[in-house]
Amino acid sequence: MKTFQVIFIAIVLVTFCCNKSYAQNAATTTPIAYHNVISSDIDNFWEAFYLIQAAPNQQKRIDLFQEMVIDRGSRGLKLIMQARDYRADEYVAAIVNYPKFWESIKENMYQAKTIGPQLVDGIDRLRKVYPDLKPANIYFTVGVFRTGGTILDGQVLIGTETALAGPTACTEEFPDNAQFNNLKKLWSAQEHGHEHVCLTNVHEYIHTQQNSIVNSNLLFKCVNEGVAEFISCHIMETNSNAEAIAYGFKNDERIKAAFVKDMFQKDTKYWLWSSQENEFGVRDLGYYVGYAIAKRYYENAEDKMAAIKTMIELDFSDNASVEAYIESTGYFNESLSQLKEKHQQKYIGDIIKEKLEQSSIKKAINYYKKLWKKQPKEIIFNADELNNLGYAYLGAKKMAEAIALFKLNVVSYPKHWNVYDSLGEAYWVMGDTTNSVINYRKSLELNPSNQYGIAALKAMGHDWVTE
Repeated sequence: MKTFQVIFIAIVLVTFCCNKSYAQNAATTTPIAYHNVISSDIDNFWEAFYLIQAAPNQQKRIDLFQEMVIDRGSRGLKLIMQARDYRADEYVAAIVNYPKFWESIKENMYQAKTIGPQLVDGIDRLRKVYPDLKPANIYFTVGVFRTGGTILDGQVLIGTETALAGPTACTEEFPDNAQFNNLKKLWSAQEHGHEHVCLTNVHEYIHTQQNSIVNSNLLFKCVNEGVAEFISCHIMETNSNAEAIAYGFKNDERIKAAFVKDMFQKDTKYWLWSSQENEFGVRDLGYYVGYAIAKRYYENAEDKMAAIKTMIELDFSDNASVEAYIESTGYFNESLSQLKEKHQQKYIGDIIKEKLEQSSIKKAINYYKKLWKKQPKEIIFNADELNNLGYAYLGAKKMAEAIALFKLNVVSYPKHWNVYDSLGEAYWVMGDTTNSVINYRKSLELNPSNQYGIAALKAMGHDWVTE
């Protein structure tokens, strides 16, 4: 299974955040159709929920979900599945394994159907400071715990099972792991109600206006997130509900010292969209870095609306212009060119990919082994590098290369559950179910909450629970 770092955005009830004095001065509310708030996926999900629980076997459950939820689903459901790599068997596993949780949040999920006018108010505030705002649909849909809010193809996608769960969610069925422990912490800290749904919606709406950050480094990704968070908080006249922001202002120099070592890498590590443990004990501190830069830029600007326009329209494919924006704030203690010279590194995945294009898989593996033994400081090694490269070859149907890369990753990272999951998937695609089952079992030994691994074993006629 591909590794996708996950971000879970806090969203809570609405009335408070959308009816402050700011709204009294806002432009006349635009008709709701302009924003197209769509929540039909919630109805489809609950229509299928009880039938899936009563279904006699796994394949029937998957078929029901496909027919009743995915096939009938909105464009937003398709997009959130694409954005977070959700699969029908993952939804089914969540329904079967966590029925008390779903029952406990059903009423909250349906709150999505009543908050359209308040969402429009939040978007009108944004249009007041950014008149060039382009319309986007807002989809309240359903996911499997990997995002509370994201965007794709210019659409706002809200995962209601994460975004609207709240402090009354029943979590006793969840496994004890970082992902679910972070969710429990998030929900328990939320107050009753949904005050911040407007804030999160505006944050995601800003993302629909921004340029792509595909292939950007960590610094640029943090700038992108920071712009959306700062502007949304500014126009909603409220503080961020992300723990990282308040913590960041109290620990700025310490965070900055750690961040500059990673910021020119592609890997987001624990800085964004991640539950990884880190030295600070706070997730997603990259939001703070981007927020602090945006705040400085706005405060230094004489023309505030022009500053907002510049921030929203940053072109992340134009390195010079984004770096000029960052440098103008004086946030870092040294220039970006000085910091690059100190911390620029290469990724082992890029190096091996280049080697494979020039020679055979055997020579590329031997080259990797030499570099692995030396571990030079200028090269970044991690499990994701070979994993991503292996999937590139798997997608190209170059099975021998894909299997060889996944096996090399297993040797390099024998305690990493996902490397076995990926090798198991590759063997499954090849039709080698014997080796596929062996590797999926190993993955589950290291991470029993790997729902995709459980579903894959079931699809091959093996029940992890009873084995």
